[in-house]
Amino acid sequence: MTVRIAIIGGGAAGLGAAYFLRHEQLAGADIDFTVYEQDSRTGGKVTGETVPDPITGESWLIDGGPDCFSTYKQTPLRLARELGFEDSLLPSDEARKGTYIVRDGRPLHLPQGFRLFIPTELGPLFETELLTEAGKQRMLEELWVPKKELAEGEANEESLESFIVRRFGRETLDYFAEPFIGGVHAGDPKTMSLAASFPSYLQMEQDYGSLIRGTILAAAKRSAQAAARPAPADPDEKPQSVFSTFTGGLQQMTDALADFVGPEHICLNARIRNLQAPSDLSLRGAHSATRQSGNFTFTVEHLEPGAYDPQAPHPGDRDPHPPRVANTEQVSVDALLIATESFAGAALTRDFNPRLSELYASIPCSSSATASFAFDAAALDLQLDGFGILVPEAEGRDLLAMTYSSTKWPGHAPTGRVLLRGFAGTPLNQQVMEKSDAELTALMLAEIRDILDLDMDVEPLFSRFYRWTGGMAQYTLGHLDRVAEMEQIVAAIPRLALAGGCFHGIGVPNCLDGGRQAAEKLLRDLEIGVR
Repeated sequence: MTVRIAIIGGGAAGLGAAYFLRHEQLAGADIDFTVYEQDSRTGGKVTGETVPDPITGESWLIDGGPDCFSTYKQTPLRLARELGFEDSLLPSDEARKGTYIVRDGRPLHLPQGFRLFIPTELGPLFETELLTEAGKQRMLEELWVPKKELAEGEANEESLESFIVRRFGRETLDYFAEPFIGGVHAGDPKTMSLAASFPSYLQMEQDYGSLIRGTILAAAKRSAQAAARPAPADPDEKPQSVFSTFTGGLQQMTDALADFVGPEHICLNARIRNLQAPSDLSLRGAHSATRQSGNFTFTVEHLEPGAYDPQAPHPGDRDPHPPRVANTEQVSVDALLIATESFAGAALTRDFNPRLSELYASIPCSSSATASFAFDAAALDLQLDGFGILVPEAEGRDLLAMTYSSTKWPGHAPTGRVLLRGFAGTPLNQQVMEKSDAELTALMLAEIRDILDLDMDVEPLFSRFYRWTGGMAQYTLGHLDRVAEMEQIVAAIPRLALAGGCFHGIGVPNCLDGGRQAAEKLLRDLEIGVR
C-alpha cells in the first residue's frame, strides 16, 4: 500500500526533502508525497526576479533574499550537477573583491590581511582608521590572552560579545566582529551563541590559545595544500571563490528542484491548521507505532492573496495584507515532515506535543528586509571597487549593510548600470520593521545616499523591495541544548521529522542537507529502504 507523506514548508529545507523523496519514488519506493507551501511560490527566502531596464529593455537580475552560498559546502554544487545546470555556476568577481566598514559616517576599506575580524598582517592594521591606537593595541594583545579554561565535561559556550571583548576588546567587537558575524546572522551580540553559529572560533581558542595565531597557521596550511594540488586539467575551468551563485541567481537552484519534484507534488497557497498526531501514538516516546497505527491529520486552508499596498503600515509580525481563505480540505497522511520557521513550528505542534511547541517557541526570530536600487553608472559617478559596505550597530543607523550587486556578480546588471542592495532589520532594531514597505525603501535609499555621498537628485531607475517577517532564526545562548532536546523528542516519535534554518545553520546548504536528513528519518521509521 502506498505510503503518504506531507512536507509542510516549501523553502530550501522542504525542497531538499522533496528532492530526495522524489528520487526514492522514481527508484521504486511505494510512496506519495505533497509539499504544502503557504506562499504562491516555492523557495522560501531564496527568491528573485528578472527586471527589464526601463530605457534599454536589457535584463537586471534581482536577489530578494540570500544571494549566494559558501563553496565550502558542496550540496548546491552536487545538485547543480545532478540537475544539469553546473555550467551556470557563477563565482563572485574576486578581482574586485573588497569590503568597507562605516566608522564615524565614512566607509573605510577593510585592511589587507584581515580574515573577517582577525588580523594576519601588522602593517595594514597599523595604518587603518577603523580602530583607534588603543583599539589596535588591544587587538594585538589577543596573542597573549589566556584561553578559557573548561572544566571536564563543560560545554564550550559563550556569546559573541563576551568572547570578542574578552579576547580582542570592545572596539574590535563594535567595528569588526559585530558587522561581520552579527551582520550575517542579523543577531544580537549579547545573546548570540558562538557554539551554535561559529563553533570554529571557540575551538581555535582551545587548540591554539589565540585566534590570530590559529588563523595564520591555518592559512599557511591551506596555501601549502593548494600548492601541492595538480593544476586543473581543463584550462577553461571556472575560477573558484569562497562564495558563488548561478547565472540565473540562487533561485535557479530552488526552481530546478521544484521542477524536478513536479507540480503534482506541490500545493501552493496552502496554510496548515489543526495538526493532530495519531491518537494511539505515544508522545512520550514509544517506538511501537508503525505505519498501521494511525495517521497525522490536518486542515488545509487554500488561500487567495490579499490586495497589496506598499503604503500599508506593518504592525510587527502581523500581515497587513491577510489572504482570504477560498476553501478548506481535510488531509490524512502516514508521515509528516515540518520544514518551517520556528514560530510556525510552534503553532503547528502546540496541540499534539506541548513541549516540542515550547522548544520551537524558544528559538526567537527577527524580521528583516532588502531593497535593490538600479542606477545609471554615469549618473552616479562612483568607483565601486569592492563587494559592499557593512554598517556597525555602533553607528546608530537603520541600514545594516549594502551590497554592490553588479560588482560582486557579473551579469546582474546591464553594461553601464549599477545595482545596489540595502539591508535593514536586526534584533536590536526591530522597530524599523514596523514601517511600511514604501517607508523602508525610502529610508534605505536615503542612508545609501548619505554613506556614499551621492547627489540627492540622482534617482534610481527602479527599485525592488522584499520583506522577511520572522525570517531569521536567532541562535541564542543554549540553542544547541534546545535543538538536542527537540531532536530527542522527535527521534522517539515515529513518522515525524523536522528540518529548517532554525536548527543547524541558516545557510541554504544547511537547509538542503537538513531536509534530506529529515526525509531519510521518515523512510527509516516507515521501514522503507533508502538507497
